[in-house]
Amino acid sequence: MRKTIFLSLFLLIAGCSADNTSAVGADRDAHGCIGSAGYTFSPLKNSCIRLWEAGITLLPVQKQDGAVMAAYAVLQDNKGELFLPGNTTPIPLGQQYIQGQATWNATNASGWKLTQTGPTSWQLENNGTLQYQTQGL
Repeated sequence: MRKTIFLSLFLLIAGCSADNTSAVGADRDAHGCIGSAGYTFSPLKNSCIRLWEAGITLLPVQKQDGAVMAAYAVLQDNKGELFLPGNTTPIPLGQQYIQGQATWNATNASGWKLTQTGPTSWQLENNGTLQYQTQGL
């Protein structure tokens, strides 16, 4: 009788403690990118990338209390894409030359414009208002 009670208790406890969490790295998105490892799908590169490695990191001009939410620009040839905090899909950018200076403008009507202001310095404006820039400006 003791064995039966002990076995029943063991099975009951084992059944209640089943781990329903998924394994680390098992959070692949529709493109196969693992978000928990920092990967995001880039339509421009047609691959999973880490934005801070493959893109230009742009910090907000207006600092707010709490976490700093960076924007990222990924450029390739004469095309680009802009990853903004809170957006689930990147904004496509197209290269344009204005007075000999390359700028990257949103190809939709969102009003974003990325301009290189130095060898490693960039500014991101929305409808003419500076929103983000590279660190050290």
